[in-house]
Amino acid sequence: MFLRLYKILEISEWLCFKKKKYFTGSKLDKSSGFIHMCKREHLLSTIKLYYPKLRKLTILEFRYFNIKDKIKWEISRNGLLFPHFYGIFTYKIINKVLTIDNQSFQKKIKIHNV
Repeated sequence: MFLRLYKILEISEWLCFKKKKYFTGSKLDKSSGFIHMCKREHLLSTIKLYYPKLRKLTILEFRYFNIKDKIKWEISRNGLLFPHFYGIFTYKIINKVLTIDNQSFQKKIKIHNV
């Protein structure tokens, strides 16, 4: 089984990514110097912490093996290790895309093929 990593985007960020064909990060990512990512078990807590009021979100799934050269595992909130991506996202590294209703998603996490 492959380790999968996730990036949560606001819909406006996803639309910009689709238009430009690359993503350099959110405002938080740019101020941090890397793109924040998480493992599946941290999706819900990350959404609740950073996106509690947004109705729709886009979640990008990546296979760790395909991006491992640009990932650094660093201590973040609650002393946990989180994957930080140092580089630019392009379409070719995305495994799956999911646009979700945030309220429904917080009740049940399930990632589907698009």
